[in-house]
Amino acid sequence: MNKLILIIALSLFPLAGISQKIKIKKGVVYVDAVAKHNIKTYAGREVTISNIETGEDEIFIMYKDYVNPDLITKSNPKGTVNWIEINFLDSNKKTELSNRTRKGIIKFLIRNKVYVNGKIDEKAIDQIISKYGTSSFTDAKPNKTIRVIIE
Repeated sequence: MNKLILIIALSLFPLAGISQKIKIKKGVVYVDAVAKHNIKTYAGREVTISNIETGEDEIFIMYKDYVNPDLITKSNPKGTVNWIEINFLDSNKKTELSNRTRKGIIKFLIRNKVYVNGKIDEKAIDQIISKYGTSSFTDAKPNKTIRVIIE
């Protein structure tokens, strides 16, 4: 029994090192208690991630939405579709993802290895774009005018 517990504990031990603790405090992103990036939010709908050493903007994120009456439900009474557009400024590439918090965006970027040794990896950006596409939410937006008549 003790051997089984020891084997399970040792097999789970490597997983503990994979998870990184992320904290955002006073406009600075900390990964495992080390300051990595600056992050600024403008008007609650725009987020900029910049290099902590140079202050140069690297990633620009915009929260976007539209209303689709076909999607009205009890949990979504207005039929709102929310997503984020991530623009990688130096490479002039972008992608659209489901809505996430600032911390969720940072976790997404780390999980997809966008930053390697403090610099943006173009190969990782290309992989994200091939996985998620460039305009999946914008393309889904209805191009027709919908008129709702309430009698």
